[in-house]
Amino acid sequence: MMLAACGEDTTNHAASSSDTKESVTRPENNPSPIPDVLVIQDIPVHDPLSDIPQEYQDECLKSVYLRCPPYTEYWIAEAIIDACDSYSIVTISNCRMQHECDPLHPLIVDNQPCQTEDGGSGIQDVFCDKGKVQLDECDPCTDEICDGVDNDCDGEVDEGSYECETDCGAQLTAWTAS
Repeated sequence: MMLAACGEDTTNHAASSSDTKESVTRPENNPSPIPDVLVIQDIPVHDPLSDIPQEYQDECLKSVYLRCPPYTEYWIAEAIIDACDSYSIVTISNCRMQHECDPLHPLIVDNQPCQTEDGGSGIQDVFCDKGKVQLDECDPCTDEICDGVDNDCDGEVDEGSYECETDCGAQLTAWTAS
């Protein structure tokens, strides 16, 4: 097989009658021109499942998902395993990112500092919603009240002594978050 670039003279090749290979010789002072268009031919890709009868596929082949590194993110690869042959892997896909975050642990950051639309200090939660990282609204910092939230954005929840409403009624209390 001989490849030639557009406009290249293909008459300068030598082939011996006893040799089945063709070779191209270029004069040292005349480099071949760079082609204007590079043509890539379709290369057939073999599907390993095409060799397996459909009945066997239905009965024995199972699709599973495997975790891929880096384990600090959620990357997976789909694998087809043969349950009838010691769960050997028949084929495996390339790893791909499945989620930005782990949906099994929805709260990513509790009470993250943020900036409100008017430029003031605020606080918000960062959470995982169906594999996507989401942010709560940026709530502005206010005076601390008894509500289980760090209203004054100092990193402590409901610190101080003030009247709090509980199931037992109103009372003076100091709430400590556990």
